Amino acid sequence: MVELRRIDFSYPRCRKTLKGVGCSFETGKLTGILGPNGSGKTTLIKIAASILRQDSGEVIIDGEDASALGLARTSQLVSYVPQKIGFFPDLTVTEAVVTGRKPYMRWAPSRADKKRVAEIISLLDLQDIKDKNINEISGGEFQKTLIAQALVKEPRIILFDEPLNNLDIKNQIKIMSVIKEITAGMRLASAIVIHDINMAARYCDRFVFMKDGEVANSGDSGCIDADTIASVFGVRARIERFDGRPAVLF
Repeated sequence: MVELRRIDFSYPRCRKTLKGVGCSFETGKLTGILGPNGSGKTTLIKIAASILRQDSGEVIIDGEDASALGLARTSQLVSYVPQKIGFFPDLTVTEAVVTGRKPYMRWAPSRADKKRVAEIISLLDLQDIKDKNINEISGGEFQKTLIAQALVKEPRIILFDEPLNNLDIKNQIKIMSVIKEITAGMRLASAIVIHDINMAARYCDRFVFMKDGEVANSGDSGCIDADTIASVFGVRARIERFDGRPAVLF
């Protein structure tokens, strides 16, 4: 579990990006982080991943202050999947996934490292492309490769920054299904920055709505209501139910 307590953060020479933010990402549940552009969503998960250091406040990982854990231990506990990542052009999918074991490796992958990589490649159904060049695979396959790279660290927490960007609807559903399954099956505390409210409503268990660097609302699917949508995004909406989940009609 990750808890963010009273988080303040400002980039140099910029107005305050996060203002007293408090929220949590629970074990075994997927938390959707939603809000307009510039509301602080990516900054929030980068602080949760210890990529950025907050100006004030606390990040608590499994009951321990992240600042006391140290970067080496934090990098083992937390995986961060960014919007974009560059690989060397001659890497295969397997070699790209192996790089995720870096927090455990010394000079070269051990037998245990290779075994774990093979297990994760199998788990995410990447066997058919494992020997392909990373630049020769589809967008959906690339996102699954990034997830595999994050999972081989055997993290307790995994944070996704807009993994659905530039994917068609079929691949969006595939990626969200994978994230949902691994979160529950591997007992991960997962959070995802996502723009599609209905995709979030379908797959996420918890929600954090952000506006102007603050948490506007948070909780289970009950917090997806017309007032929150109007306040956060400035648009009118009607909330219906589909398959027991909210569906937002704009």
